[in-house]
Amino acid sequence: MNSFDDKGTSDQALRMRRMATLEGIFGVLLAVGLCLGLYLTVGSLWASGAVAISCAAVLGVRSRRRIDGYLAALDEVLEASQAVARGESFEGIDPARLGAFAEVGLGFNSLLSTMGGVSTRVVQVLSQMENLPSRASLTMREIQQSADRQEEAVEETAALLSSMKSSMRGVHEQVENLI
Repeated sequence: MNSFDDKGTSDQALRMRRMATLEGIFGVLLAVGLCLGLYLTVGSLWASGAVAISCAAVLGVRSRRRIDGYLAALDEVLEASQAVARGESFEGIDPARLGAFAEVGLGFNSLLSTMGGVSTRVVQVLSQMENLPSRASLTMREIQQSADRQEEAVEETAALLSSMKSSMRGVHEQVENLI
């Protein structure tokens, strides 16, 4: 099962986005209502402007905190990727700590898991390749030893054939002498 299909994480991120949108709309409506009410009550445009600026400052601070939270989550992903790039041991990211970016954490963890499997296979192949020269050397020695034994066997066979040939000549000469 692909970790990106996690319905709970997607629903949570969607709820957070909806809540942020509603907070923004509510904040703007509240600021407009306060400004209009103050202007109608006091009749001062300056007081109304001061309330508008105050509301904008509150909304700005709130937005800044939200953005800082998002940036902190992205910083965690960045630090994790840099740790992996340096070759450090890394267990993964807790998606719950990333808030709206939980899916990014799940994807990163999935990628990290896949990379770990590939890394393991590469290490296995490299260890087999390390043994390759010694195995090739051993095989070459065995071939050389077999060639030496085969050469000795050929020489011995040639000597036996020569001995058999001379014995057969001797037997042939004796048979001719007897006839």
